[in-house]
Amino acid sequence: MAFKNITFKVMVLVFILFCMRATANTFYLPHIHASSDAWETYLIVDPVLYGNAYYELTLYDDNGNVVTTQTGTIPKNQELRLSLRQFGGTSGIFKTKAYPVRVRLGYIAKDDLGGGTAEFSLPESLSMQAVMTLSNYYDKLNWSGFALFNGSDHDITVTAEGYKDGTQVVSKSFDMNAHTKVVDFFDNFFGLNSFGDIDSVIFYTDFPALTGIVISGMDNDKLLFSPSMNSVPNQSISNEEYFEGFTYQRGIVYVNYNYYTFVYNNSKYYLRKIYSDSDSKFAMYELSTNVFAYDIFPSSDGENIILAGTGDNGKYVVAKVSPEGDTIWQTAVGDYNTSWLAETDENNIVGRAYNGSVIVAFHDHSTDSGTIVTLNDNNGSQTAINNNFMSSGRFYKAFVYNGKIGFAWKYIYLSKYRLQFIFINPDGSEEKKIFADSPLNPDTDNVFFDAFGNGDYIYSVIGVKISDGTSVVGSSYYSLFTLVFPYSNSDFSNANILPIYGTFLPLGSCVYSGFTYTFSSSYSASWMIFTSPYYSGMTSQGIIMGLDSNNLPSGIYTYTYMPYKMTGAIDLWGMFLITGLQEEKIDSATSRTKLIEKTLIGNNLLSY
Repeated sequence: MAFKNITFKVMVLVFILFCMRATANTFYLPHIHASSDAWETYLIVDPVLYGNAYYELTLYDDNGNVVTTQTGTIPKNQELRLSLRQFGGTSGIFKTKAYPVRVRLGYIAKDDLGGGTAEFSLPESLSMQAVMTLSNYYDKLNWSGFALFNGSDHDITVTAEGYKDGTQVVSKSFDMNAHTKVVDFFDNFFGLNSFGDIDSVIFYTDFPALTGIVISGMDNDKLLFSPSMNSVPNQSISNEEYFEGFTYQRGIVYVNYNYYTFVYNNSKYYLRKIYSDSDSKFAMYELSTNVFAYDIFPSSDGENIILAGTGDNGKYVVAKVSPEGDTIWQTAVGDYNTSWLAETDENNIVGRAYNGSVIVAFHDHSTDSGTIVTLNDNNGSQTAINNNFMSSGRFYKAFVYNGKIGFAWKYIYLSKYRLQFIFINPDGSEEKKIFADSPLNPDTDNVFFDAFGNGDYIYSVIGVKISDGTSVVGSSYYSLFTLVFPYSNSDFSNANILPIYGTFLPLGSCVYSGFTYTFSSSYSASWMIFTSPYYSGMTSQGIIMGLDSNNLPSGIYTYTYMPYKMTGAIDLWGMFLITGLQEEKIDSATSRTKLIEKTLIGNNLLSY
């Protein structure tokens, strides 16, 4: 009996280890010498300790085209060693469902050329910043270069900055297609007299795409190859904290390399600083002003935070505060309906800051009109106002797009619900309107749950009120659709419209969204959509909408329900930092609120 018990425990342990570790690993090969037999490049996988491991190796040519895909199995306890020159690729990606101790590239020069050898461990991730440090013993080396690989599926623009003793001395920008690389000597690339004129280089892009190596030597008999490093701090965040009493939380902003969110708890107003170090206590800064924020966004210089919401005196207020919660200025911009306590479109205020201006939009209760107010970002003084919008107008979303601030709003015109996007210049003047009766259903209420611009298109998530009362969720809820159209339009003709089936939100709900990687060969990219229902008893959804080669929605890839209510999300170039609230019962008379903050990355976007 004892032997059987021990055997069972061992089996369980092995199963747990298998579940923990039997996942696909991806490694990036930034440089393969394939143009001649002067060098041999080897892929080396350290012995696999458990089972036979499947692998897939994809190699690309200098234009980013697939040259070959090799598959195979690594036998248990054996090393995999492949000579890569025979395949003709110059860079690649290696995937394995194995337990590798390490995956390396090895380089060997021909004996008659010096016979030098070098190897390094392959990176398992791509970054937005690849840092390359040159060796400081120049008398031992007579050349130094690099290989930079765009390991992503996206074309990117890269900026390279060369430094000497901490001071930038040279820079250069260039484009890279997907799965291509740049190989050059540092002095030739930057036009320097010697590679000793710099001691480090940082390559920047706006998408996690880069990895590379520094290649140095004394002729070809002494070689030193070293991988680039990612200079961006670890963005992984996972934190949960409990708050007693009523808790409201809204939005996330990125200011001065830190993340902040607005929190209202027990009649006090806070900025909450979200650390990326999970061992640090997340800081709470009590505001020196009382603003119940419906929108939170960075100031135009990115140094401070703008809160747009309601004050204690029946006024809409806009406040500029420091990251520590100190008020820099506060301006009342209009009146809200004090009889409305719920956060609905009746009291919504939205805005953004750009190029020295803060522009907000709301429905002014005193004038019964939609209003857009422009403020000076330095002192909060009003520089422009437009209150000629219809009394039925309600503003929902604001976003910065091509040097302008766009507002998504709706109103009633000739008994039809009309949707409009208006774009305002930083000086408060109107640049452009795009409007028409709702292409979804102009005979029932429409609301914007999200809107933003990207490339040539405007993207939005719209709710259409269920009007027939036959739905199980009732007639006070809204069905969701995506509406995408070119900015060059004057209306919504030829718009891309897709329903988000099975998703219903009540008035006052929010949607947070952004683009990320593709999860399927059927799509070129993904539009990640998070829903945040207004009612605390409802849970959120995470929806991945597939985008085609033109970045237009073409179908839902997958979705899932989340165990809490989303209260904020910020797109971090393919990953998302999210916040959420979850009410927990302590006993029959007492409850508390759990505030959840975590980073969702890659395939974990729907794993909560």
